[in-house]
Amino acid sequence: AVSSEGASASAPTKATLSDGGEDDLRKELEALRREVAETRSENSRLAEENASFRRQNWRSLVNRVSSQSVREIAARSIQRMYRGRRMRERWRIVLADYVHSPEAQVSRARMHCIRELMSTERTYVTLLQLICDNIIRPLRYYSLTPEPIITCAEMTILFGTWDALTLLHSM
Repeated sequence: AVSSEGASASAPTKATLSDGGEDDLRKELEALRREVAETRSENSRLAEENASFRRQNWRSLVNRVSSQSVREIAARSIQRMYRGRRMRERWRIVLADYVHSPEAQVSRARMHCIRELMSTERTYVTLLQLICDNIIRPLRYYSLTPEPIITCAEMTILFGTWDALTLLHSM
């Protein structure tokens, strides 16, 4: 059995906290509260400053900058324009070399073949649908009449899988 004396010796009592520990905790708490308040005021001040900075237009910003800074900004701007021009000129040369290269000619020929295949396939599907709509379906309808132009067996022989072929190619 554990005695009550052993349990009370390990737990802090109100008497030990009031001996100075409570005052230290209060001081630390007050310091933390002041720090939080200062941080909040600093944060709100920075937010207001940021909002006012965003509202200002570029010209008023330039007017506040010293002439040395304006010169640096102008120099950077000129350097940026010059670098851009140089890079565009380099790319123009690279592209001109590539356009006349054998690889580009092969690529153009390949693309021409692909376009031609796609165009031919579209035309083929259009003609398949035209034949299906204007010839096969009317003949199939009239094959069910008492005096058919063409019988169902002849339809199967002539146009066996035409509908499946049209469906397959139109995908």
